Parts: sequence; structure tokens; C-alpha cells
Amino acid sequence: RKQRDAILDGGDSNWPHLKYDFLQPNRIKDIKMRPSSHPEYDPRTVHVPDDFKQSLTPAMRQWWEMKAKHFDCILFFKVGKFYELYHMDAVIGATELSLLYMKGDFAHTGFPEVAYGKYAAALVERGHKVARVEQVETPDMMGERVKKMIKPTKFDKVVKREICQLTSKGTRVFTVQDGESVGADASYLLALTEKECDGGKSLYGVCFVDTSIANFHLGQFSDDKHCSRLRTLFAHYPPAQVLYERGQLSPRTQQVLNTSLTSAIKEHLAPESEFWSSTKTLTTLSEKKYFEDGTPEGLKPFLSDSDSLGLTASDEADLAVKALGAVTWYLSRCQLDQQLLSMGQFTTYKPVDHEFALQEDKKSSDVITARHMILDSITLKNLNVLENSCGGTAGTLLAKLDHCSTPMGKRLLHQWLCSPLTGIKSIEARQRAVTELIGQPDLVQAVRGLMTKLPDLERLLSRI
Repeated sequence: RKQRDAILDGGDSNWPHLKYDFLQPNRIKDIKMRPSSHPEYDPRTVHVPDDFKQSLTPAMRQWWEMKAKHFDCILFFKVGKFYELYHMDAVIGATELSLLYMKGDFAHTGFPEVAYGKYAAALVERGHKVARVEQVETPDMMGERVKKMIKPTKFDKVVKREICQLTSKGTRVFTVQDGESVGADASYLLALTEKECDGGKSLYGVCFVDTSIANFHLGQFSDDKHCSRLRTLFAHYPPAQVLYERGQLSPRTQQVLNTSLTSAIKEHLAPESEFWSSTKTLTTLSEKKYFEDGTPEGLKPFLSDSDSLGLTASDEADLAVKALGAVTWYLSRCQLDQQLLSMGQFTTYKPVDHEFALQEDKKSSDVITARHMILDSITLKNLNVLENSCGGTAGTLLAKLDHCSTPMGKRLLHQWLCSPLTGIKSIEARQRAVTELIGQPDLVQAVRGLMTKLPDLERLLSRI
């Protein structure tokens, strides 16, 4: 709702969109005619009256029909070789991108198509969502289409346009349009669902994905009343965008989201229709044939052994698969589902103290060991491992050690710092590797020069 008000506000007070009755805060409704006071009001959409659309030009009618379904997005509307922004979108383009207003009765800005990556990245980094609208037919194709119609209206006599991609902080991908605008850090899209248990504990299902490399992580785990494991997950894999089921999170979990993820986009999804059940999730994955070679190996541990069709989640993974459903729905809305899910890259997420807890449950007298040190969110914060008290990296261990020459190395170093080695053999092996490198400075310098020129191979591979 705050984002909606921000979109409507700003610019010349005489702009027509500021005076439209259906956009006034006390009259605005979503596409299903629900007022903003309704508990199921969807701020991502807006109702645009039919009589208003009848008064528009064909192209502007197209724009409003898309805006009605994507009211939370800034439309980059393709017109020839330019992307144009209208009304409230144009105001944001002028104020945040320094685009110049064009002459006309309503707010209108634009830029050449070659600058898409630059301007889209700038808005996404500021927390906006960008919808790229492309022309999907030429004027000649439009003419042929109209000729075949019995009684074409003026609204038929315009080239067809479609939203080809929706980009937000959590759904950035490494494409030709994006160019080099995507930074090295991983930006996770995370879905979270919760089931409250006795004793103030919770059972969480999570699915998070770095859309730039199409690697999906699924997990289900119990947590204490302080949400310790959930906080640690957020510290190790900081999400840029969080999806959760409307009305299904406990107050303490909601508080963790608000305090631990202050800069992340938080979006609630409608139960079942958007945040799918595990059964609907697996059925949809099967029906849409995302996986040409059958169920990916990484997804099989989450399926029930009693269902040979793979349409039922195991009892221990129902919430995790449910979270995958939310991510799948959202990626479908962004038109990224086929591109990312077809990669079939699924891994199991386990809390950092998982090995410790397993051995402790065995009540063995043996020494409890684990391959990695357990660094929870509080430890990472107090030791300034990844972030300082101001939320930056100055003075942190990460800033001190990060001399990586490639984006892939930077992301790997982040994970190494979150989970330091504890095994003597592994530590000594890494020390020997460092010693070898220190002993050959000329070779290291030459290799560094070559590696610095490398593109982000990990992200490029996801496009093949």
C-alpha cells in the first residue's frame, strides 16, 4: 500500500493521473473490485473502468490494460526503437532517472532501447519492479490481422504488445538486455511458510533461488521461539525479496522479517491460488513439463516413496514443497519459470547446526564433530564478518579478505566466511594451497590478470 501511494504521488499536481477518480486513495479498488480496506485487497492490481478505457487511444488502452494487472510495476512500453513511460511511471522516470518530460497533456518520458539495462537496473536497485513491454507484431502483420476481421474496431488497429519480463530485486537475470548491470552478489528470492508447534516452536518450509544462476534451495526445519535458525538463514543467504502466505505467519516470525530484512521487498501471496499447496505444486511441475529428463535428482528427496508418479510430497517436506510452489507461481508471473526451472538445479538446505543436532540426538559419548563451524546470525553480526553496524562492509572481515578477481569467487568467499572449516585435514589442505600460491607471485599475478577479464561464467552458463 505504501508503494501504491508512492507511485501515485509526485510530480506536477496538474497531471491527469492525479485527478482520475478511480485512482483516488479513498476510491481505489483492485482488479476484482475489492476496496483497499478489504482483507484480500491486491495492491498489485487496479480496477480501470471500461468507460474510461473507451475514451483512450488504442495504444494508451493497451497500456492501461497492462497497468491494471501490474499496478506495482513500472512499464517500459516499447514504441518503435524507444521505451516510453506514461503517467505515474513517467513521474518516477523523471524524478529518479532524470529523464526529460515530453510535450503533451499527460506525464510522458522515454529513452532509446539500447539504454534498457541501465535504466531498469537503476530502478530495480531502488526497490521498484520493472515490466518490459515488447511489440510482438509489425505494422504489416497488424494490417493483415485486421483484414481478416469482420468488424474491426479502432482498438484492433494497433500492433500487439505483451509483457515479456518482470524484474525485481529478487528476480534479476543475466541477459543481453541487462548487460553487466547485475552485481556480483547473490540476490535471493525466498518463499517462507510456517506451521506453529507446541512450546512456542515453529516448523518452517523455505525455498530460495538466485535467479541469475537458477540454483534452487529447498528446506524444512523446526526452530525455537527466538527463530534462531531462520535468522541464521537470512544472514547466510540474505534475500532481496520475500514471499509469504497471507495471514499464515506468526507475529514473532513477522517481526523477524521486519527487523532482520529491513531492505528486502516483502510480498504476501494469496493462499492456494498463489501460494500453492504441495500437491498443486507437484502437479503443476508435472503438467507444464519443466523437466525433460524426468524429476531432477535434487528434488527426489522431497517426494513421497509411496507415490510412483511423484505428485505427493513426503511428510517431512510438505512445507518445503509448498514454498517451492510460491516461488514457481511468482517466477511464472515474471515469465521466468520455464527458463529457470528447466535447469533442474535443486539442492537441499539444512540449517548450519543440522549435523550437530543429529549427533546430539544420538546421545553418543563420542566427541561431536562437524565439517563446518556454526556461525549464527548473532555471531556474524557481532564479529562484523559480513556487515558492520551500519549495514555496510567497511571494516568487516569480508572487506579485508575479498581480493577475488571474479564474481564467482566473491560469492564463494561469502559462503566460506559463513561456514568456516573445522576439519584439520581440510584446513591443512587449504593452507597448502595458499602456501603454493604465495610461493609463486609472478604466476599468481599473471593468472589474476587473466581471471579479471573473465565474465561471470556461472551466470552465463545458466543461459545455455
